[in-house]
Amino acid sequence: MGQDVREIFRKDIDTEWWDQQVAASHFKNPMIYSWVLDILADDWSIFTDEDNALPVPFSTKFGLRRARQHPFSRQVDFLNFENQSGIIKQVKKSFAEVDLGISISGDYPLDQVFQCIDLNEPPELSTNARRLVKKSEGFDYEFSEDTNDLVHFFHSNSREKIDLPESHSLLLEKIMKGFLFREKGFYLTAKMDEIVVAGIFIILDKDVAYYLIADGTSEAKKEGVVFGLMKRAIDHARELGYQRFDFGGSNVESVAAFYRKFGASDEKYSRIVQDELPAWFKFVKKLRGA
Repeated sequence: MGQDVREIFRKDIDTEWWDQQVAASHFKNPMIYSWVLDILADDWSIFTDEDNALPVPFSTKFGLRRARQHPFSRQVDFLNFENQSGIIKQVKKSFAEVDLGISISGDYPLDQVFQCIDLNEPPELSTNARRLVKKSEGFDYEFSEDTNDLVHFFHSNSREKIDLPESHSLLLEKIMKGFLFREKGFYLTAKMDEIVVAGIFIILDKDVAYYLIADGTSEAKKEGVVFGLMKRAIDHARELGYQRFDFGGSNVESVAAFYRKFGASDEKYSRIVQDELPAWFKFVKKLRGA
């Protein structure tokens, strides 16, 4: 306890050791396995004092390191509860910018929310959700290993709406294939006349099912297909024996309200923010959209 915190750079990380630690940790976060970080983060390292450890995704631009949450993830996590503040203090010293979600309390306010369902409780859909699930019964639902359609829907629809770079489509494809290869997820499609018109991908890890993404054609969405997919994905996770369904979370009220229609309730987490970027960097950042 109270030991010096050191940074282990990616080239020196024993990934087999790290993934074993993540699998055994009290915290439940499939987005901090080494292979996930290798796909989604530009670079990453581990900050550790031997009692505890925290993975930190980051990028380096113009000689400045920026620790920011990697795509398709809500937060990073420690391995345990020991000396969290000491490690975060060192992280802040090591990066000009920090913007990370994290499951901690104490010195850091629990002011972020995500939505989750206890799968041991009976499902409680809102009246509107029940109506749209019923409306979606005209689709044929099938499990699949081919996620190309979902990547296409995301690339053409959601990515453009929230102004994400094109590279995110490739990242999404890689991460879904990675979870399917490790048998840690499932992909459910909705078809109309044998054509895939929508899909949903769910990550499975420890005793939690995590919603990653759902998307489809605008016509299918109008017929309630996302509600049909979500309801069936939740039911399947329950049938498989998972205890919780994690929606990934949102502080955007309209998105959170959608999740609550399936009986989800808010849970809290923290966000660590620091901005010590120099004025010249912010000017260049604004010009280039970095």
